[in-house]
Amino acid sequence: MAGSASPSVAGACGDSVAGNITSLSGLDDVAALPGIDIVRMNRRIGDMLDSRLSRQADHLVRIDGCAPSHEELFRLVHQRITSVPRLEASSE
Repeated sequence: MAGSASPSVAGACGDSVAGNITSLSGLDDVAALPGIDIVRMNRRIGDMLDSRLSRQADHLVRIDGCAPSHEELFRLVHQRITSVPRLEASSE
């Protein structure tokens, strides 16, 4: 095992988000990617999200997996996973 990673969905979506979670989709697609072992939701629809908080302590989803090399791990985390999850939040 060359390494493992657990990116946050807030980071994967790329935008600063604050509000209540109204939708989180694409996690089944992430779970189906080669090298992904576990996708675990840590929040529920309706929960408050504030991306200004620590992404390590306040993450939406934990994604565990491994890859045979650091290059493949980088590609999995930064190219494949970041293009799949979709988060919507409401400030209401």
